[in-house]
Amino acid sequence: MPGATTPAVSRNTDTTQVVHLPVPDGVELPPLPTQADFWVGHYQRVLLNVRTGELSFFCTDWRVHAPIRDRGADRAVWTSQYPGENPNSAVPAATQPIPELLMFFIDTWTRVDFPASAHPPTPAWVYLNREQGDAFVASLVPLAQQLVDNLFRVPGTDDLEWSAESVAAVRAIDAACSRYHQGPLGVELSLEGVVNFADAVAAAPGLVRREWAEMENTALDDAAEGLSRSAYHCDPQLRELFGKPYHDGGIELNVYGARSWLYAYRAHEAGNRRRLPGRTACPSGRGRPGASP
Repeated sequence: MPGATTPAVSRNTDTTQVVHLPVPDGVELPPLPTQADFWVGHYQRVLLNVRTGELSFFCTDWRVHAPIRDRGADRAVWTSQYPGENPNSAVPAATQPIPELLMFFIDTWTRVDFPASAHPPTPAWVYLNREQGDAFVASLVPLAQQLVDNLFRVPGTDDLEWSAESVAAVRAIDAACSRYHQGPLGVELSLEGVVNFADAVAAAPGLVRREWAEMENTALDDAAEGLSRSAYHCDPQLRELFGKPYHDGGIELNVYGARSWLYAYRAHEAGNRRRLPGRTACPSGRGRPGASP
């Protein structure tokens, strides 16, 4: 079997401290919508910079029309109104570098003059003012720290990659931002239906391929993408061990950390070859972490 020892994959632990940044005193937030502003939707956000650890409350100015983001000069207006990327868009691209700035929608929707006697079909959650928004975001610091700490570091690059634990933290923050929870109280971190590729390999060693040790970055990235989407198809027991059953009888399982594991595996195998008498590590520099594709 290739690679007698499982390669170690570093996490982002103790690298970035998540800190809540209150809305600066000089920043004016848009007024809270009333019943007359019926078109206003989810304009309140949580922003998390995974590199600096800054966690903040942000409000899009619902009074400003934001043009389509790809229209040249209008892009700056769009970016100022819609900073960051929603993790629900980034997480499915499991092996792509994680965006530096993540954005979570806060599910507030109730106008400040909403009739007290009304009976909405879903729980009411009045739009947050500055103090409430800051307090809400500050309550998410532990979950945000879980997200940042558990990101994988891709060896030989500056890239960060999702792990099962960081994805669980994303889901928990999403739940906390929902009108059905309105905060982190009672929200649990669940690893059901997600697994790290390292754990998949430990359970099914037959997944490992010798050729990974010789691949350049582009080919290794392609292999990681394929494994993230289909590793559990290669070994049915992975679905039994880590899958989340659907109500219709199907099983959900998403694999994370394949790219960082493959880069670590390549480096590990190159180290093994260097220790063997009469062997070179990687002909023509192939297989080194960080080598140009």
